[in-house]
Amino acid sequence: MIKSATCSQVRRLFSSLRDEWLYPEEEQNVHAHLKMCKACEREWYLYNEALDWLRESTSKTVESVSATVWSRFKEDRAENKKEWLQQYYYEKQIIPLRWSTAFALGVAVTLLAVVFLNGQDEIQNLAVQSFLTQDQFGKVVSLF
Repeated sequence: MIKSATCSQVRRLFSSLRDEWLYPEEEQNVHAHLKMCKACEREWYLYNEALDWLRESTSKTVESVSATVWSRFKEDRAENKKEWLQQYYYEKQIIPLRWSTAFALGVAVTLLAVVFLNGQDEIQNLAVQSFLTQDQFGKVVSLF
């Protein structure tokens, strides 16, 4: 850069100066011009103030938007999980068995197992032991 830079040449280098992309000689020339030219010094000051304000306001906005989006995401996720669990358990709901039903089912399964494993002699003995009358036993056997 020429030592006698014009104001327009110096102002074009503001971005590079701020980002520290200038060669040391160019940087010295720009600073020398800023010391001599009050208009460019004022423009440099306003340029830096504007970028600082923009960076500050952008980071605050991004942080607040990020926090808002994250909280909404967590709320939606919790709501969707709740709905999914309700739907899953509704679809997969097993009818609760009462104790009497469970006991009767257990007796029937035991009788079936004995019939297929040991024959009908054993089932008669089991029927007597499990308080079945001969009538009731006959009904159970007729089912097979």
